Amino acid sequence: MKQISVVCLLAVIWCLGGCNTPVEILPDPSLGQGVVLLAPKAENGKGVPVDTFYFGTVGSEPSWRLCQWNCRHDMRGAQHTETQYGVEYASESLVMARNADGVLTMALDASKEYLHPRSSNEPWAHILVETDLPFVPLDNYEGLQLTYSMRILKCENRMGEAYNPAVHAAQALGYFHLSNNNPQSEDYRKGMWLGVGLYDNREPGGMLPRVMSHLDKGTQTYIYCRPSECFFGKGVDFADKEWHRARVDVHETLSEALAHFKSQGLFADSDAEDFAFTSMNFGWEVPGTFDCMLQVKDFSLKGRLSR
Repeated sequence: MKQISVVCLLAVIWCLGGCNTPVEILPDPSLGQGVVLLAPKAENGKGVPVDTFYFGTVGSEPSWRLCQWNCRHDMRGAQHTETQYGVEYASESLVMARNADGVLTMALDASKEYLHPRSSNEPWAHILVETDLPFVPLDNYEGLQLTYSMRILKCENRMGEAYNPAVHAAQALGYFHLSNNNPQSEDYRKGMWLGVGLYDNREPGGMLPRVMSHLDKGTQTYIYCRPSECFFGKGVDFADKEWHRARVDVHETLSEALAHFKSQGLFADSDAEDFAFTSMNFGWEVPGTFDCMLQVKDFSLKGRLSR
């Protein structure tokens, strides 16, 4: 009887330990199943699939989309090649690659995209990946943390005297889109872009030293980004071309964002537990004539189930 009781107790302890094991929330976090390529221009506010790029087994259904917004050199029809970066797809100005270790390489040579120095009212070139997280409630998880490693291999200013830092930049950005998912709230379905990493060529070491918050005119959605050291730590300089590890406490970042917005009279009827993930994106936005390349690896969004 005592032996059975001990076995039962150990089983309970094991079960409880398993329940506290963080679970992965991102679908296919290393993009091993490939990406669906979208056209450079959306139609009726939605991306248009035009191709599929596989990095391994052909025929799997990708969970991620590759966006090439506002680019002249469309990647559709690109044939894969084996390069130092792994399986690579490229156009004249864009590169998307993945190696066998799951390291992703994303490059944009804006010197081949812009025919003249971009003015402030013109669209700018992107290369980024995005995935859906259809209304995954944050309140379902404890200890939510996004982790990844990134390095900047190239960020070359090709503008000369035409460079105006008020208009021109090269930024590596990562965002969650969060939406108020509480039907009882007056803010129901109101969303925000929550920044989860930022490189900006205009800042020392590429690290944003301050809070950045504004209305994204394209999506009419407010953006909030914490200083980069909140994710990467102090003393990071991306000019060293070394790997730097990011750790994002999602609940803490959301709480800080809500406090900021509420101080401006926004999201007045929202609490942190009202929000759910809807999507995520990561990559380059390059409103200046810069030639850029980054690598990212070990993407993971994990939390412990709370209910």
